Amino acid sequence: MTSSEMNKKLEEVGSDIHNQAARLTEAEQRVNELETVNMDLRDSLSYCLKQQKNLLDKVTDLEGRSRRNNICIYGIKEEAEGNSMQTFIANFLKEQLSISQDLQIQRAHRSLGPKPRDAAISRSILVNFHRYDIKEKILKAAWGKRVFYDGKLISFAHDLPTEINNKLKEYRNIKKILKEGKIRFQTPYPAKMRIHWDDGPRLYADASEAADDMRKRGYRVDAPRSTTADGEPATNQDAHWNKAASSHFKRVREKLREFQREQV
Repeated sequence: MTSSEMNKKLEEVGSDIHNQAARLTEAEQRVNELETVNMDLRDSLSYCLKQQKNLLDKVTDLEGRSRRNNICIYGIKEEAEGNSMQTFIANFLKEQLSISQDLQIQRAHRSLGPKPRDAAISRSILVNFHRYDIKEKILKAAWGKRVFYDGKLISFAHDLPTEINNKLKEYRNIKKILKEGKIRFQTPYPAKMRIHWDDGPRLYADASEAADDMRKRGYRVDAPRSTTADGEPATNQDAHWNKAASSHFKRVREKLREFQREQV
């Protein structure tokens, strides 16, 4: 091979290396752009999730306020109300709770859903009162005694949004331990817990906070199992996604630089 041919080959190799370097530079620029876009998407997603949680909290609060004058009654068999649920409930409450005043019931009906095929299962009854103070009087009287209908124990409860009921369920294990220890507690609205300890009452924002404090006091309490979908799990998933994406871009960048060093 002559020197001119060798020079020509070297020029071709040099040209190829130059082209490879240019393509690697372009690839690195694209990776940088993707990393920037990924960061923007991460920030946007985090913002949207926070806004979603704020909106859900507001909707839940509005729903809870709209149900303030309602109570739920559990245990009354199907069709016991006859032709008028409102008349039946008014007579039932007056008779069982020894109340003579006008209850001012605006609406009363079974919970929405198909009628159970099993006669032993009954849907709850939702009762709406015109006045909040009457509703509170009914609950106070009902919780102060054991109410029966047709030999079956009847229970009364506030009508709460699903999100709040799910948070209250997280206190089940804690309530069980407190009842066994004969320790007085309350669950103020929306889903907090107040425990009356010997050193004074303490208010907890959620079941996790209450469980942590109880463990410090020597109680064996399992970590509450979250039954809600309040946006926090999604935030964690977002963080995991961002971590994985960042790791992927880092590996791509390292491979490009390694290939560039080999070519040089």
